[in-house]
Amino acid sequence: MKRIFILLKLCLLLSPAYCQVINKAEYFIDVDLGFGQCTPIPVSSPGANIDIPIAVPPSVLQNLTPGWHKLYMRTRDNTGKWSHTHVFPFETIGAVNNNLIVAAEYFIDEDPGFGEGNTIPMSTPSANMDIPINISEDDLQQVSVGWHKLYFRTRDLNGKWSHTHMFPFEKIGWQDENLVVGAEYFFDTDPGVGEAPYIAFANPITNAQVTISIPAEDVPTGSHWLYIRTRDINGEWSHTHRIQQNFSVVNFVAGTLQQNNQTICWNTIPTGVGFNIPAGGSNLQYQWYRRIGIQTASGGFVNWTQILGATEATYTPTEPLTASTTYACWVTSTGGESWASGQMQVTVLPQLNYGTIANANQTLSSPADPAQIGFSASPAGSGSFTYQWYYQNGISSTPANCQTTGWTSIAGATSATYNPPNGLTQNRSYACFVTPIGNPDCGDGCWANGVRQISITTVGIEDINGLGVRIYPNPATDILTIEQNEMNINALAIYDAQGRLVKEQLLNGTKTIVIINELSSGLYSVRLMGNETHFIKIVKQ
Repeated sequence: MKRIFILLKLCLLLSPAYCQVINKAEYFIDVDLGFGQCTPIPVSSPGANIDIPIAVPPSVLQNLTPGWHKLYMRTRDNTGKWSHTHVFPFETIGAVNNNLIVAAEYFIDEDPGFGEGNTIPMSTPSANMDIPINISEDDLQQVSVGWHKLYFRTRDLNGKWSHTHMFPFEKIGWQDENLVVGAEYFFDTDPGVGEAPYIAFANPITNAQVTISIPAEDVPTGSHWLYIRTRDINGEWSHTHRIQQNFSVVNFVAGTLQQNNQTICWNTIPTGVGFNIPAGGSNLQYQWYRRIGIQTASGGFVNWTQILGATEATYTPTEPLTASTTYACWVTSTGGESWASGQMQVTVLPQLNYGTIANANQTLSSPADPAQIGFSASPAGSGSFTYQWYYQNGISSTPANCQTTGWTSIAGATSATYNPPNGLTQNRSYACFVTPIGNPDCGDGCWANGVRQISITTVGIEDINGLGVRIYPNPATDILTIEQNEMNINALAIYDAQGRLVKEQLLNGTKTIVIINELSSGLYSVRLMGNETHFIKIVKQ
């Protein structure tokens, strides 16, 4: 071990009620050079109750002879007065060898023997290191109240132990019967013992740290002094402690998120969100969360998923969404923690589809009056849609590839339903071209699924002998329609296959409906009577 680096930490516990502010300190080893003439100790934060670390450079220690020495230190306040000089004995050991330190141990008062002390954890073996010694609570409880000696030593790579170093310390007792049951606090001015706001502890404690919560309404704004004292189970009060000097109280406000609710297309990325009213407080920290569905941020974190790395005051999603999602921000401060007001609700439209035309194909007699055409499943997945109906003569299937070639646009047919005109005399198919529009606009136009097919039956006698008379349908099921341009035919008679008369009817006007549902299936002869007489054959199904 080539050298020893000593770091002594002096804690001056001075009464904040009677001491001036410490703004200067100095130390010397063995020989006092006089007040203000010794080695200065930096004082980073002047105060009446401060910790002053003393770092003795290795160059100073190397000039000392091996053996015991005394380190002295003293402080000066803002009035120029010096404190008493405090002494700390220490021992230096000369350079031994270059062997690495691989182990260390400590003991209190009684030496149990080399290698039998309490092990001090080591990190990486080194010839020159700082070794923190953490004394366990069990070890401290086993020693009596008063002054004791803490010893420690190190072992090198060759198994050789160093000299044993000693540090005196004092244990201040804590009687078990003096359990702390509560505390009171006040700002700036002492109202008197037992008169300040009181906090009772749920479980009495001995010598331990405890966290107390001060209601926000009790905390004054601005710079103030906070004082705390505790009371034991016997009603005795402790000294009054000043916890933190000259602190600024900032009320915690979780803030309000921007109103950035939005509706987006399926499998796209939403825009970002930030704060409309910023959060307020000290040491603000942010954590963004998300949750499937349109939600309200309240309560705990159940069903909320933390977004890794989303710890700024703004957040922009990076992944496309296929389901509606809500984003919210949890804000943490020294003064509290809470959800920020509001949330960003992202409504995700379903995957784009162009709808389905209702499957209601028709077979009609000519001239036909087709029924209105509509959608059995409406288009979805965009802000809104426009419609354009097309037709194609003949029986066709759904158009392919979003192309309109071969189809005829129907003027004015631009709603979600279409009513074909009366008088259709040939087969025809109807289809609808759907175009996404609106906000958001989620794609290009294409055909709705399916077509409406209209089949026209025109079986019958067209213009019998030039009379302009038509009979349909043939075959017929329930009705037989007779149309004529002029009243050339005024009566008819129907005969079965055996020549028996089964039905007679006068014709009124240019279009007459003859009910034949009472006839049996088979072949019949129809006699048309007027200026001339004509016979035709029909099939009753």
